[in-house]
Formats: sequence, structure tokens, C-alpha cells
Amino acid sequence: MRHVLPLLLFGCTEGEILFEASSEPTDLADTNDPDNATDATSEPEATPQPRFAPATLHTTVPGPGGLVLPIQVWYPAQENAASSLHSYDGLVRGHALDNAPAACDEPRPVIAFSHGNLGVRWQSLTITEELARYGFIVVSPDHVGNTLGGPAFALSVLVQRRPYDLIQAYNGLFNLPALSGCLDPDAGYLTVGHSFGGYTALMAAGATLPGEAIDELCRAGNSTACGLRAQLTALGVEGDFEPGDARVRGVAVLAPWDATLLGEGAQDVRVPSLYLTGAGDPITPLDTMVRPLWDQMGATPTSLGVLPGGGHFSFVYDCEAVGGSVADGCGPNATPLPLIHDLTVQAVLTLAGQTGLLPAESPLPRADEIDWHTR
Repeated sequence: MRHVLPLLLFGCTEGEILFEASSEPTDLADTNDPDNATDATSEPEATPQPRFAPATLHTTVPGPGGLVLPIQVWYPAQENAASSLHSYDGLVRGHALDNAPAACDEPRPVIAFSHGNLGVRWQSLTITEELARYGFIVVSPDHVGNTLGGPAFALSVLVQRRPYDLIQAYNGLFNLPALSGCLDPDAGYLTVGHSFGGYTALMAAGATLPGEAIDELCRAGNSTACGLRAQLTALGVEGDFEPGDARVRGVAVLAPWDATLLGEGAQDVRVPSLYLTGAGDPITPLDTMVRPLWDQMGATPTSLGVLPGGGHFSFVYDCEAVGGSVADGCGPNATPLPLIHDLTVQAVLTLAGQTGLLPAESPLPRADEIDWHTR
């Protein structure tokens, strides 16, 4: 039976992730083994090392407006933990152990990850599993109304609600018995997101949608802006849309989308930030979308990593099955996914050090496949 996972960007060309599902889930153990990824760091002695086996669990938490949010949680387990590999919705099996006991002799740093439009919570499992190997807890919600096979909500609803999904997913971690002793409520967390999830992560980290800009776009005929204004008015909000969570310590965005509304609101993010994008991405283009967002970032440090051989789908677990072009990060001439995912993980480790979630700051990963801009 063939399953389709479309990752769409509003106003852009459709792309799809296609994969086969049989009685046995697809096994990524041989094709995406993190031990086979190229070492992209020039100073390995200064870089954290993976010490754990990745484990994962799937559960639900209360979401905004009475919604029930499915979440995937990755976390560190002991290397010798006895457990089978987790099957993601019966479709894909990666490297994460299923419901293995958490290794929490001390509190672990936390990341909240937001998937792309019409994606799923585990779309970037090769990245999130690897972060668990480094001791991170990563929580990713299914954004209800914006996922594979589920109901489709209006864009204006999603623009307003998605940041709260991410914040509620983080809040839900504190009620999970499996993570007892793993969390420090005073430590804060990072937000990370891909595409529409990049917008989500930025908004949760303190970006704003200026009220004047929303109203101006609505007067110009932008139906999303009009719908968002109607929702905000019903909630008693007449000015800017500011869903940010003060507990967010840093934000990383992967091929981020600006939701056509963000405008200059990214400058209100006051925490360290990381941008990663493919040079030829046709969906969220570097020159007209990603770079203008990054240029606004007022807080430092901030880093922009450009992947000459990367594209929009370079940050999902399996680009080979994406129904897109080489410019989308697919094809034999694109930078291999294991290398891009390794670079992504290493860059997130740097961000975590910059924010204090890790005890020391490691250098940004250096490789011919990535060009860095920093300030």
C-alpha cells in the first residue's frame, strides 16, 4: 500500500514525500546510520560526543483550545537498554528504542520541534534521534489540522495556533512519568522548526506579527490576514500578535517560511538564533525569504548556514522519495542527507552552548558543504 506525505508550502509548488508501507515498516538502520555520517567538525575535541542510545515514545497532551495533541518524544537511554526499535505510525523504523527507560541521572536539555506544513511529528527523525544520542529531550507535536491524513484547518487558524501547539507540547513533558527526573523547569528550552515549523519556532521564541501589518494586509485583500485579525479580535487582541514564551532560550529554523505575514516581526526575537537553508531552495528562497528574515535578527549571536548542495527537503528523514527536483535537495548531485543532518545536529549543539543549555559552546561545524554567515 502506498502512502503519501505531502509537505506543502502555501502559495508554492507542491512537493510530496512518498514511501512504501508494508507489513514491516521501512528500516533506516542501514541507509541512515549516524555512525556512517561524515565528521564535519574541524575541532572534535571541543564538540560534545554522543553518549546514549536514542529512545522514543508516542503519547498525547492537552493542546490549545481543548485540542488533543499527539506528540513524539525522543530522549536519551543507556546504550545497553533492552528494547525493540520504535515503529513510527507503523511506517518507518529508525534507530530509536521503543519506550526504553530514560537515562536521567541529571536534568537534560530540551528542544521543541515543529514540523512542516502537512508534515508529521517524526518527519525529521534522523535529526531528532541523533539529538537524543547527545542527551537531549526533543518533543514534536502533530499540528492538528495541518498533518498527513488529518483534517485541514484554515491557514489563518494555523498561523494563530501553531506557536501555542509547540509551547503546550513542551508543557506536556512535565506530566510524563517516563521523564521523571529528566526536566528542570527553570532551564528553558530551544525551539526548532522546518518550513512552516520555522515560522512556528520563531513565533514561540518571541517574534511578533505587527498589528498594523496584519490590518494593512487585510485591507489589501490578504484573506489569511483577515482571518487572523478576526480570530485575534475574538480573543480580545486588537494589536500585535505576540505568542512568545519567555522560557525559550534559543531558536533554530530550517528552510523557514515567513507565513507571508511576519514582515519585520522577526527582529523581536531576543535570544540566540540559527538559520539553515539550501542555496537553491525554490520554496523558501534564500535571497527573498530566508536572508531577509535572518537580516532582521537583533539578538546575537546569530548564524546563517547556507548549503550549496541543499534544498527545501534536505532536513526530512528521506529526501529520495520526495516528488521534487534536485533544487529541493533531492537527487544524486545533492549533498547526502546524512551529512546535512550531521551538520544540522552539530549546529544545534553550538546554539545550545550559546544559550547555556549545554555547559560549553562548541564551534560551528566546518565543511565544504556549508557556508557560514555570523554576527
